[in-house]
Amino acid sequence: MKHLLEASITTSFNNKWIPDVYSWIKSFDEMIYWSGQTFLDQGFSLTNFTNHINSDRILSYARICPNQKILCYAEIVPTPRLGCINLCRVIVKPDLRGKGLGKIFCKSLMDQVSLLDGFHSVRLNVLESNQTAISCYHSLGFKISQRLPNARQIKNKTYGVVVMTKDLGPK
Repeated sequence: MKHLLEASITTSFNNKWIPDVYSWIKSFDEMIYWSGQTFLDQGFSLTNFTNHINSDRILSYARICPNQKILCYAEIVPTPRLGCINLCRVIVKPDLRGKGLGKIFCKSLMDQVSLLDGFHSVRLNVLESNQTAISCYHSLGFKISQRLPNARQIKNKTYGVVVMTKDLGPK
């Protein structure tokens, strides 16, 4: 595993990996955990996921190993009017979770964000029950800026959301 972590790189997402990422989401609950309300109205299908990824607003990234297999996926969504970048839909291939790959990937995404001009912070939303992700983001310097209990009502379930922010500092 250590070799895989060291040899993997972060790159712009290639649509050939859409079926792989799509296959990582096995249930409605996993979809909610990963995407919040993004796919609620239209449903989570290969077509809807492809259309989402191909939006002009979204910068999609992957972490890949030397044989070009995808290990992680995430989106960066610039919000110029607010001067912030939104980090969204971070996911690690299920059999590689809990090994530090998500942290390495997110750190490399912060390097990508630092190349974009005109932004002062990175922001993300995470379900408050996703303590693994919250711990990962804390370790990367994100601070909780807001807690929104009962923020999302999805079907008959209520979810609390934690908003986390990281200042980018002067460029």
